[in-house]
Amino acid sequence: MNQKIGYLRACSVNNKTDSQRESLKFAGCDLIIEDEEKEPQPFSLCLETLKPGDVLVVTSLEMLGRNLAGVLKAITSITERGASLISLSEGLDSSSESGEPLVRMCHLLMRCQQALVLKKNQKGLMACRARGRLGGRKKKLSQKDITQIKELLSRPESSVSDVAKKYGVSRTTIYKYVGVIVPEHAL
Repeated sequence: MNQKIGYLRACSVNNKTDSQRESLKFAGCDLIIEDEEKEPQPFSLCLETLKPGDVLVVTSLEMLGRNLAGVLKAITSITERGASLISLSEGLDSSSESGEPLVRMCHLLMRCQQALVLKKNQKGLMACRARGRLGGRKKKLSQKDITQIKELLSRPESSVSDVAKKYGVSRTTIYKYVGVIVPEHAL
């Protein structure tokens, strides 16, 4: 049986949801899901509840995400599940004739947003490379440090743990850069 599911979350400064709840009840929602703003993915519980043919009702599209990309992603997720969306304040009904082109437009905007982010990231990487920088963290140990570590580890009184502490790195880092060194007296 198809359900009319209301979704609300506290997204304003006063965090009151009473007016949203009343609007969703008035819209005839069978179930109302309320998410906490603190949740890392506040909309995920609602998405898990949606089944094909269900209708999700929100008081405003801003309930679907914290930014435009989040809203577009939510609309895409809703329609991919075979559900439709009604936004009360915007007068949007994705199952109506006028709503379908809007949903397609949202899909196009989502792809456009992704392409813009990708292009921005690529430009940033190219600019860094032009300045002689590569991605990733700086190396913990210089070539000089590695030479000194090899020399220290060749002594019988040195241990990997002591050397790692001295250079402020883990034992794993020492093994990664230097490998296993057997002191000469052990041979």
